[in-house]
Amino acid sequence: MNPESSGRKNRNRYTSLLIAIGALWVLSGVAFAQEPFDLAALLRETQKTSQTTGQLTMVWWIPEQFWQAAAANNNPAGSAQSDALMKIMGRYTFISVVDGQLGPLGGVTYKSEELVRNSVTLKDSMGVSYSPLADTAIDADMRIILQLFKPIFTNIAGPLGQNMHILLFPSTGKDGQPLADAKSTGSFNVVLAGKEFKYVLPLASMLPFRYDAATGEKFPGTYNFNPITGTRLVNTAPPLPAPPLPR
Repeated sequence: MNPESSGRKNRNRYTSLLIAIGALWVLSGVAFAQEPFDLAALLRETQKTSQTTGQLTMVWWIPEQFWQAAAANNNPAGSAQSDALMKIMGRYTFISVVDGQLGPLGGVTYKSEELVRNSVTLKDSMGVSYSPLADTAIDADMRIILQLFKPIFTNIAGPLGQNMHILLFPSTGKDGQPLADAKSTGSFNVVLAGKEFKYVLPLASMLPFRYDAATGEKFPGTYNFNPITGTRLVNTAPPLPAPPLPR
């Protein structure tokens, strides 16, 4: 088997795994509701892969909004159960990592959780670095939630899911500000064995679209100008042209 072809196959399986993570919440009796943003776009923005030949390296920042969408049930006002889950998970910044080496026949040798943990740091916009929290710094309820993840990941994606390691960091930095806020301006980097994966904030999927008032073209919410014409964008879609009068 061609190792590059195998690498693409594994990446596709990883993407399918991420989209399927919502199924985790079946365990707690909750399911996806109609989220107020494009979930697929959020996944595309928060998943990053290394393009280094012979490696299968993937980093996924799981922002609070993903968990909120996953924990929302049919009651728009929420529930005591989902509120309790969000309170627990809101204490942490979630970074998921898969790191492996492709062999000559396309097999993957994955790094252990310990090796991954020791090679990952999170660097905030001020350049301050944070290591993953030790188990002793994670509360008991959160440890139970993490234990639920692993067998489900394995069932969904086999060895790939088994080697998907979720690392927890503090929700706020040393300055008291959120380390990773999908709706705020800023940036942060996930550093894995010297490779940096940068996240520029806010995420476009968290913002309403912007429009070219002259043409009606729609652009991501992070755009201020039409990249082709340089026209300043507006927040409101222009009205549709009136239909032609009958002859």
